[in-house]
Amino acid sequence: MKLTQYTRPCAVCGTRFDIKIKRNGRPSTRKTCSKECSVARRVAPNPWKQEEVDWLLENIQSRPLSQFLRAFNAWAAMNGYKTRTKNSLDKKIRALGYSTRPTIEYYSPMRLSQMLKIPRDTIHGWKKLKKHPLETYQHDHKYKAFNYVTGKQFKDFARHHPECLGGADEIGLQILLEDSRWAKEILRAYPNRPAKMFPSMRVRCIDTGKIYPSLGAAARDIHVVRQCVARAVHNGSKVCGLRFEAV
Repeated sequence: MKLTQYTRPCAVCGTRFDIKIKRNGRPSTRKTCSKECSVARRVAPNPWKQEEVDWLLENIQSRPLSQFLRAFNAWAAMNGYKTRTKNSLDKKIRALGYSTRPTIEYYSPMRLSQMLKIPRDTIHGWKKLKKHPLETYQHDHKYKAFNYVTGKQFKDFARHHPECLGGADEIGLQILLEDSRWAKEILRAYPNRPAKMFPSMRVRCIDTGKIYPSLGAAARDIHVVRQCVARAVHNGSKVCGLRFEAV
């Protein structure tokens, strides 16, 4: 029998049942005729086994979630366990009290800033260098996704731009380079922080006429972060009811 927009066969027992028509003529997506059939159609839960939890605890925060999922499912297939979805893995990791962000071999700009005692904006500036910029790994390869720097990427940057690491914290640099002699050579050659790579942007408040020597100065004056003022300059939006422009 030909289906209509008002009836549909039950996915479990095959009985035809009336379906509701929602606003704008959209039919309901319901696939079963009764609560009993709906319960029968549910996928049986796959409880976590202790061996799976042990593997998570041994490897947790070792890599980004997408890579972690592939590694877990490869291990599960080899050991006779069912594969998991990213959502399932994410919920379990958080239930165990851990973050899904990696902290081993993958470093966020904030983490690099803390280890090297260098401003985070400076580290973001390394990605804008014309020659041999700091390469990053983009989580899930999505636009505006969370970026990480791998140990290899940081070492490549240190080989091409040791001057950018001048005046950095020695212990943090040794950990990142995994070579205390290399870290000491860099700090011996460049004991002080280099001059600014990018000149400060002078901005003017359109509403008050006040001119600031930098984005940071304007941000401090109105008690916001520098990124808010930068967004207002580039997009023409307002921050705290004020408009800004570059001068």
